[in-house]
Amino acid sequence: MNDITFYQRFEADILAGRKTITIRDKSESDFKAGDILRVGRFEDNQYFCTIEVLSVSPITLDELTEQHAKQENMGLDELKEVIRGIYPSEELFYVIRFKINKGLLMSFEDNISHNPIKWLLGSVIATAMTVSTGMFFLMQYINSTNNETLKNRIEHFSQMEIEKESVINKLNNENQILKSAIENKKIVLDEINKKYNLLESDYERLKNEKTKLIKNAPSKNSSILTRIKELESQKKKCSAWVHPSSISEQEKIDSCNQYNLDIDKQINDFYKSLQ
Repeated sequence: MNDITFYQRFEADILAGRKTITIRDKSESDFKAGDILRVGRFEDNQYFCTIEVLSVSPITLDELTEQHAKQENMGLDELKEVIRGIYPSEELFYVIRFKINKGLLMSFEDNISHNPIKWLLGSVIATAMTVSTGMFFLMQYINSTNNETLKNRIEHFSQMEIEKESVINKLNNENQILKSAIENKKIVLDEINKKYNLLESDYERLKNEKTKLIKNAPSKNSSILTRIKELESQKKKCSAWVHPSSISEQEKIDSCNQYNLDIDKQINDFYKSLQ
């Protein structure tokens, strides 16, 4: 396992001794002078050398000098731009000065000639570790992607569930309003039916009473005949005074006759109404 990593583009400068410092934030500053560190590439974690830490000192971006840039094998402006790109929100950094530990660094040819079997086994193990590490990071990336996709789907379905609940609540409210309206209409219809039944009952009652009145009422002719009889009974007998002896008696006869004439006239009128 490597103790510190560098971007692959710095590997050649480190191995050639052109890059002798590295500037890190606080999370990678827990080194001290004399520490021996295995160095690997950041991209694939492949080991490529061993370094010895010479010193660790704090520094700010404004305190960087051309000397620091030279030790990084780049210009000062370029160095500041690289640091800002890697640590955009940091203010305090640490300069780690180091040198290649040549006692632990072997060239490719030295490794083969010194112990080819050991080199071969080491290469196989290193390759296997590199592949395993690569697979690990690949699986982490896939899991991260899948988790993000799953998270998005869960959020999407959660939002759909919320919208569904909202629609259901809205429909339930509308359903309650409709039920209330139907109940009110039902009450109104019940009142109308009651009034109709009362009117129908009154109509039947009046109809029966009319029938009864018509059935029990005396006929028109019978009433007229009865009235004629009554008038006939009211007529007076005026023939007793055939030869009146005085004017007063004559007046009485005339009055009686006139009375009877009036009654006869009424009787005639009633008879006419019977025709």
